[in-house]
Amino acid sequence: MGFGIFVVFCYVLLIAQAKLNWERTEKFMAMCKAETGAEETMDTIVVKEELPTNPKGMCLIECLLRMQGIYDTDGVYHEDGTKKLLEEYFEESPENVEKVLRITTECSKIDTTGLNKCEAAVKHVACSRKKCAQESIVVIKERS
Repeated sequence: MGFGIFVVFCYVLLIAQAKLNWERTEKFMAMCKAETGAEETMDTIVVKEELPTNPKGMCLIECLLRMQGIYDTDGVYHEDGTKKLLEEYFEESPENVEKVLRITTECSKIDTTGLNKCEAAVKHVACSRKKCAQESIVVIKERS
């Protein structure tokens, strides 16, 4: 999956923990809302982990991934950018960087034939969230 929306993208039990950078996430959220015209909120996307189903909301997710270096402007996944972000998020549990990187890389390869880059981004995030939950990886969302 933050996303911090991406990792935002990983939630369930408090076993493997990552910390969300709220200040940066809010900045990216504001920039992406302005770019896409989406009405989704931090509460909806990050705290409640609801993935949008409308075109503007889906493009908000794509924008958030792009702003964090996870995707480029063509919607192509970048493992190096993702790893850099994960190393920051999992500063206190670095053993999880490779685990989540494996999940996000695997999910970036799922079939998105016929989808635009916004729809594909949401599909990738949904996959990442599901697999992270299966491995008990969570993003701490409380503001510090």
